[in-house]
Amino acid sequence: ASQWFKELFIPDNPKLYNYDLKASQANILLHELKYCKLKSQWLADYLDGKKPKSYYPDKIGIDVATWKDCFYALVMGAEVENKFGAIYKSILEYCNDDKKEAKKLWENFLDVTSELRVVVSEWRDYIYESSYNDKRYMYKHKVKRWQNACGMKNKKYGIIQNGKESELILSDTGERITNKKKIKKLKRSMAAFILQGQEACFIHN
Repeated sequence: ASQWFKELFIPDNPKLYNYDLKASQANILLHELKYCKLKSQWLADYLDGKKPKSYYPDKIGIDVATWKDCFYALVMGAEVENKFGAIYKSILEYCNDDKKEAKKLWENFLDVTSELRVVVSEWRDYIYESSYNDKRYMYKHKVKRWQNACGMKNKKYGIIQNGKESELILSDTGERITNKKKIKKLKRSMAAFILQGQEACFIHN
């Protein structure tokens, strides 16, 4: 909520704290990348605050508000590389449904964020494939399942090891999931689950 809203509806409350963290999700993502020994100079440069807010939007051809919507959608696991995801839809709305212009600006977004998208994809792969013995991300209850820093546990899906590869299963039935689109979606959702948990953990501690 805005500061005006808070002051209007909850005035003179000394125990009220604003826990909105500046670029919190992006900062947490950078922290997680470092933990997993992944490097994103792009994200580090973005967060150092040396460039004006309009730098990236201007390179793409969109306004700051649309840039923030698209950037944080990327950070939190939105589908990026097709026209069914939140990012393309945000840009299309900015273009007033001009599909030709939206396609051009969407491709600009993909180009500007290319380095970040590669390393974020590597981090999601780590969460899915390489974190099997990483207690930061996984816990065991019959099979390995994901957890986040706030203590929340994903109970629907689990991972089993088949040689050097990880296999996704439904935890309750053991049914194997091999559909690549479902696995890709799961990687994105688990990444968001972990980032949200880290943010909530910081606020409550």
